[in-house]
Amino acid sequence: MPFYDTGVVMKTLSILLADIPPGKNPEDALYARIKQTYPEVKLDQTNSHIDLIQAWPSLYNAYRTILRIKSNTDPSVVEEFYYNRFDVEILIKNPMFSAAELPALIEGTELDILEALGNKLGSGMTEQDFWITPHQFVSIGGSKPPNFRLKSRFNSPYWCGEAIVWLHR
Repeated sequence: MPFYDTGVVMKTLSILLADIPPGKNPEDALYARIKQTYPEVKLDQTNSHIDLIQAWPSLYNAYRTILRIKSNTDPSVVEEFYYNRFDVEILIKNPMFSAAELPALIEGTELDILEALGNKLGSGMTEQDFWITPHQFVSIGGSKPPNFRLKSRFNSPYWCGEAIVWLHR
């Protein structure tokens, strides 16, 4: 397969968990980080859209991600960035919840569990980032149930991977 030079220079971006506090839109946070790191980039949420967020792992960097932003008015105006997303398997350290917190979570929905996890990590986790059943809690069982499977969507701006969250003690 031949290599095609698109003329786009990829820029490195560093993201932080603190960029996405609970309740903040992940796209807002991503654009803010771009503007802070590269003030010369003229694309923002009013004049562009995120065209691609895709895993781009290498032998030495499993969490690398490519982000492509395109202009809404001129499709030839493109900015590309690469950065590392956060692997939930590394961040989730079971048990995440105390015995006192568990009954309310088990009786709630997967959105409630996601919100509680985000609060524990001090970071926003939304249903746009993870595959969840928003109106109920579906236990995945296991040797000691209940458990919750947290799996990121392939195009989540900040998250990658999957983890099992214990909802038992």
